[in-house]
Amino acid sequence: MWVFAFSEGVQALDLHNRGLNMSFVQNVGQLSDDVVFYSMHPSVVYVLRDGIIHINGVRVSFGSKPRFITGDMPLRTKISYFGQNKAISNVPTYRRVVLKEVYPKIDAILTADGRGVVEFQFIVHPGGDLNRIRLETDGRVVQRKDGIYIARENRELVRISDLKAYQGAEEVEVRVQVKGGEVKFIVDDWDRKHTLVIDPVATAILTSSDGDYALALTGYGNYVYVAGSTYSSSNFAPNRVVFGTSGNQDVFVSRLSDDLTTHLSTAILSSSGRDYAHDIAVNGDFVYIAGYTESSGDFAPNRNVFGASDGYDAFVSRLSADLSGHIATAIIASTDWDQAHAIAISPDAEFVYVGGYTENSSNFAPSRNVFGTGGGKDAFITKLDSSLSNHVATAILTSDGNDYVYALSATGNYVYAAGGTWNSSNFAPNRTVFGTPGSFDGFITKLNYDLSYHVGTAVLASSGDDFIQGMDLDGGYVYVAGYTRNSSDLAPSRNVFGTPGGYRDAFVSKFDTNLTTHMATAVLSSSDWDEARAVDVGSGSVYVGGFTKNYSDFAPDRGVLGTPSSGGYYDAFVSRLNGDLSAHMATAILTSDNDDHAWDMVFHNGEVYTAGHTENPSNFSLNRTVFGTPGGMADAFVAKLPDVLSVQEKAVSFESFDVSFVKGVLKVNLPTSAYVGFDVYSTDGRLIKRVGLGYLPAGHYEHPLKLPKGVYLIKVRVAKAVKEVKVVM
Repeated sequence: MWVFAFSEGVQALDLHNRGLNMSFVQNVGQLSDDVVFYSMHPSVVYVLRDGIIHINGVRVSFGSKPRFITGDMPLRTKISYFGQNKAISNVPTYRRVVLKEVYPKIDAILTADGRGVVEFQFIVHPGGDLNRIRLETDGRVVQRKDGIYIARENRELVRISDLKAYQGAEEVEVRVQVKGGEVKFIVDDWDRKHTLVIDPVATAILTSSDGDYALALTGYGNYVYVAGSTYSSSNFAPNRVVFGTSGNQDVFVSRLSDDLTTHLSTAILSSSGRDYAHDIAVNGDFVYIAGYTESSGDFAPNRNVFGASDGYDAFVSRLSADLSGHIATAIIASTDWDQAHAIAISPDAEFVYVGGYTENSSNFAPSRNVFGTGGGKDAFITKLDSSLSNHVATAILTSDGNDYVYALSATGNYVYAAGGTWNSSNFAPNRTVFGTPGSFDGFITKLNYDLSYHVGTAVLASSGDDFIQGMDLDGGYVYVAGYTRNSSDLAPSRNVFGTPGGYRDAFVSKFDTNLTTHMATAVLSSSDWDEARAVDVGSGSVYVGGFTKNYSDFAPDRGVLGTPSSGGYYDAFVSRLNGDLSAHMATAILTSDNDDHAWDMVFHNGEVYTAGHTENPSNFSLNRTVFGTPGGMADAFVAKLPDVLSVQEKAVSFESFDVSFVKGVLKVNLPTSAYVGFDVYSTDGRLIKRVGLGYLPAGHYEHPLKLPKGVYLIKVRVAKAVKEVKVVM
């Protein structure tokens, strides 16, 4: 997001540090002399002495050298550097870097927003020549409807979007002009009011003439893979390779460009019965799909069967990365119904783990290690070699009720499984319980890599029903997401965001990898039905995806993308939380005027993607690209949310920013990053002063008005909110 502010000047303001995820570090000898400032994790930014900036390996220049470069808004955090036979202590860090007079009377400012995003803004002082502002890059500049991209080696690395211009409290129109590797900015009328649209979300609709459901999503390289089920594979997506005997419901796997504008390939996996895909994993050369089929005898071209096949059987299939070739399929079965809902690849890519449930664990797969008290449906984890030709091991996780695995993660030494159990009191050999057990509880289980030893189980519970449906391992922690019927006593403690007390509330919880310590739980809720289906961690943030039946009071604040329903329908959501689950950063609602569900989500190449289905693709989300024949009861979608979950200015109430005037001083408390500016008028309507403080990160700021005694009307803008107040000096 690039924010442009036209201003008389920005005065130094007091900033109270509210947590550091990103900052700029001054170079005092730890790097080469040409570097003045560099960014801390997670972004990679270098500010050089000649004013050139390197962002993610892309060189960006203003075509002019600044008069000097300085740090602004110092932080309390100090950095110590050890290496290359030198030790440097107490290196200062800053929230902003100012390139002073990069052009005459024009400053450029880089801001670390605290959540892993770098913001640019230009401060044009009176007399500054706007036509001089330009960005020159060594990358390839591509302009599309949703922004300007700078690419190198066919990979888009920097995005320029959300263009805004302000003059004091007024927002004015700004346009861009791209020529070769240069970007220029044009403002026709500095005084004209104009509301700009925040850049749209890219959405791909995968559809046939019947029902289509995207249930699994992952990313690899410059591609996004999505899998699910279609009721009409004959006209699903632009072109298809079919493996098996088409029936009335078939599995699909599609490969898209990571900007979701190009459909590259689709594979159909099918039998003469009904077939379902529930999870997907990619290791570079191969794509693995897990699900279940009603007719394993003619599912896919050839099959290796492990167990006694009958009814629905679990399957895992291996395809080439471009989806043009079916390599192998394994059927994992018993004499009753069996379903696979989760898949994970071992870090060495030698083995594949599949999880789900079986209705007859006594003859499921060739052999089994049983942990718990058998009864009803039993959860399973099966380990196969990567060729899917050998069954290595199967573990049964069980109680005397029904038990299900819905999520898997694998490390080099351990396998983690998550789901739900009807009786946590005798599920698995030993358990650590967090919360108040009810009739149905969530669980996370840790097994050794060959599934022969049960390491531990954590039960996550409330006095209502609880179920875990998503999991991610990151940074030495286990994150799980799902739903609860009673968020008031779920887990030992909770941070609640939204309106709890509906039929179901979504949640995400954090545990240590030993599953012996509950670190935190966040509840995301509305006054109706909410479920979290997926969780992924990236760049220090936790992303949670699912659906809600009342977006209007779900989570603290929301950006709505699409055509809001009038009520009674489900809407897809993706929420962003900080790493310790103590703060809600943002929520995006993806909606049409009918039902919309998000079933999976992934953080890939620094972007957030979600997949699901919509019952009205014509007004679902924004900026849609349709692949296939729409018109069925539901259409699959994949959506990319690059900025909605970032720090873009939201349509929020003015009061939430806590703006006040005390003894001639403007005081602003910003809970989130925002533009701040104000205009001062006399009581007869004459403009006296116009000040743009610019784009500021979250914090507390004070700005003296420096006005003679008298009565004034002051118009203050914070983000998209504007308020007029009368002040007596």
